[in-house]
Amino acid sequence: MPLRESLASIRGNAMVLIWSGLIFYGLPTAAVSQWAVFYMKDLGVSTTQIGFLSVITTTSSLGFLLLGGVMTDALGRKKTNILLDVIAWVGGYIILAVAQNFAYFVIYSVVWGVSAASGVAYGCLFAESVRPESRGEAYALNAVLSPLPGLFMPFLGVLVIEHFQTLMGPIAGLVYAVRLLYFAVAASVVGGVTLRYFKVREITPAVPTAGFLPRRYLFVFSPFPPRLPRLVFHTKLLESYWEDLRWLWNRRAPFYYWLTTALASVASAIPSIVYPLYVVEELGLQLSALALLASTSTATGIIITLFIAPRLGVQNLKKFLLIGYSVLPASPLLFIMAGRNLLLLATSSVVGSISGAFAGPAGGGYWADIIPDARRAKVSAVTGIMNNALVIPAGFIGVILYQEASFLPWIVVAATEVVALLILLNLPDNPLDQGKKS
Repeated sequence: MPLRESLASIRGNAMVLIWSGLIFYGLPTAAVSQWAVFYMKDLGVSTTQIGFLSVITTTSSLGFLLLGGVMTDALGRKKTNILLDVIAWVGGYIILAVAQNFAYFVIYSVVWGVSAASGVAYGCLFAESVRPESRGEAYALNAVLSPLPGLFMPFLGVLVIEHFQTLMGPIAGLVYAVRLLYFAVAASVVGGVTLRYFKVREITPAVPTAGFLPRRYLFVFSPFPPRLPRLVFHTKLLESYWEDLRWLWNRRAPFYYWLTTALASVASAIPSIVYPLYVVEELGLQLSALALLASTSTATGIIITLFIAPRLGVQNLKKFLLIGYSVLPASPLLFIMAGRNLLLLATSSVVGSISGAFAGPAGGGYWADIIPDARRAKVSAVTGIMNNALVIPAGFIGVILYQEASFLPWIVVAATEVVALLILLNLPDNPLDQGKKS
């Protein structure tokens, strides 16, 4: 189905979520996300401390994910997503904007963990707003539109930083510019959640939570209780998560798909902190080189996704997953071979974006099809918890590897991605067949 027909066929919640994510979340964050490491270092945070912050963030996400599935069912998908986005995005980016030292980033890392629970609600709301036969196209459309800010916003970020560096000096100018960009993110997300509040309708109503967490402790607009719940993590809540974990373990398609994506998440997290440091400090390139690599990657991903979007039927989901994961290990290997050669560095980014363009929308559709609607929130929470448990040390490990030898993180990444590909081969061809058995 051509893109224009996909735009016409995907309406309502899904379209509001896609466009609000693009305009109010994507545009401002694309301008500032590249510069976080340099901002922290200019405020006196060491590379090792930056690695430790990644551990705090993923550990925080574990706790919030444990409640995320229950909150998504108890409050409803829409209310949970909006409430937690205000906390994580608006509150978190304001903390970043006023940060003075390492302690501020510790607080931000804890607050940002809330976004993991918000992601559970968003994923359920998006999947349940689209008919099963159209999910592949919906995820493809999202994959085409959501990266668009990455084509030009990183360059805008560079211009803002360079302007203030000229006026105030290299360090003071970068810090001041990034503070402004962080405030812009917080203000923009306020607009996004307001739009979702008025335009998104609840698909799956809130369900009773008796035996898990009393609703009055989840609904923040109720009077504050005089004391905390006697048992916040009620036994039946833990039992219900254990049942979802058993469900996942006993079904080959969901389990293998989770394991594949978990390894891919670990692989992507390992170099996430040291990547900009490698490009700017190790290779001696300018900040604009980071923007160029990001833009090249984004453009390639959009073009490839436009090509495969009409072919994202159920019968092609596994094939596109295999294509994406097959080329993935080539990206880190090309990266460490490139040196200062911008063409080879860009080729590495292109290969990585090709992989993401195939595996991203296909994976979203595949996962949505193999999980029954009734289990989606809590199974997503369970798998998110396990993902984060694996990812917790990844960024810190990347820092340690980088300090030993600058190329080591990318060698480990390539090896991990090969293992993920081997596991992916065990998935059934048609995810709907698995969904019917569930």
